[in-house]
Amino acid sequence: MAACDAVLSANGRRVVGSDGGHLLRLQQAETLLRGDHRRLFATLEDSRASRNTASYAAAFVPADDVESSRIAVAELVALVAVHVDAGSPDWTLGD
Repeated sequence: MAACDAVLSANGRRVVGSDGGHLLRLQQAETLLRGDHRRLFATLEDSRASRNTASYAAAFVPADDVESSRIAVAELVALVAVHVDAGSPDWTLGD
């Protein structure tokens, strides 16, 4: 969610607390990131739903699901870093 918030913030947006806020963050981040990331965001949404089930039903999440989530989050963080850097001013000082 923090990575999604970074994308939103870099684009002058934010999601305030609301029902469905996590899903809205995912949807808006997907819209704002350039390229076709449907597979990535589908995996992230599946992970979000799985985490909800585990949290609220005291269920276990299969190890394969955890690894899939970890890979998807790493991919998202890399995309967000590029997106945020592209919109940031160059703060280096000249000679």
